[in-house]
Formats: sequence, structure tokens, C-alpha cells
Amino acid sequence: MNKKREFDIPKGWNALYNPIEKKVYVIREFPHGGKANSVLTLINKPTKEELIKSFTDLGLTWTEPSV
Repeated sequence: MNKKREFDIPKGWNALYNPIEKKVYVIREFPHGGKANSVLTLINKPTKEELIKSFTDLGLTWTEPSV
């Protein structure tokens, strides 16, 4: 896996995923943006629906947590 890197998280809905495993680990709205230090790859979309659709387009696996 790649080395950790620091990057900015833009405003909107974001997901962090492992491009090798094709698995999404984090999905969250960042209304003010943020920063991360991770080996994972970032996807950003303006809405949650667009973000989840991009998972299918990229062949990613994500299981919505049950409450």
C-alpha cells in the first residue's frame, strides 16, 4: 500500500477508499472541509447520492452501517 500523505478534504460529501481492495472505509459530509493524513484515496461529490453513485462507477464496495 502507498505511504501516508497529508491532503485537504474539500467541502461536500467525501469518501476515503482503498484503490487496491476497492473498498470504501469512510463516508462523511464535511461542511467546512478538513485535512487528512492517510494512505486512502479521496472522492468528493456535492451530494451523498452522487458520492454513492460514484462507488458503482468506480467498482467500489461500501456497506452502509446499520443502526
